[in-house]
Amino acid sequence: MNLLLFCRDCISAFIEKVQIQIFFATQQAANKWLGYKFCASLYGGALLYIGDKLNTGNFYFIKDEYYNRFPNCGLMGNKDSDEAGVHGRPCCYCFEMDGYFWMVPISSKTEKYKRIYEEKKKRYKEYDGLRFGYVNGQYRAFLIQNVCPVSKEHIDCQYMIENNTVPVTINDKLAAEINGIVRKVIRLNKRGVRIVLTNINHILNELNKTK
Repeated sequence: MNLLLFCRDCISAFIEKVQIQIFFATQQAANKWLGYKFCASLYGGALLYIGDKLNTGNFYFIKDEYYNRFPNCGLMGNKDSDEAGVHGRPCCYCFEMDGYFWMVPISSKTEKYKRIYEEKKKRYKEYDGLRFGYVNGQYRAFLIQNVCPVSKEHIDCQYMIENNTVPVTINDKLAAEINGIVRKVIRLNKRGVRIVLTNINHILNELNKTK
């Protein structure tokens, strides 16, 4: 009896593995036909895609080549991939303005950034570098202090849920607050006032060379 149960479990595991492989292959073929890029990986239980259009309020992952192109510019870099798939970090909130996609990294290290936020609030009247809120049911820190301008070719994948049909978003109030702060960052930067860690001018100058 034990041998029969063992064999049944082995067969079930094999069938499940084959089903997953068929699913990935089918999704990859379908999305290639639809004009999407497919990343055979999981992030918080969600598969990742990138289509023809990027939208303010959605979340995306940036290619490693972007971080390699702009070292020492105050960016939050990606972690290495491994045999389990692409584990791009950080996931970024997208805000489109002036022909670029301004990416705000998010982090799960909320306690760390809460401490930083409270320290900054003691030193300054207001501090726009950090905000906090929920992303797909998880409490996250929005690192506006590391916001960066990105061209579409540097976007790797989009963060989606519910069988890859629904883009991950945030509530309207939080989105409006973050969008407003990013606009402020961009506006002040044009006036020569830098209030974030990112070297925005250097990145923009390099991006404009290839635009």
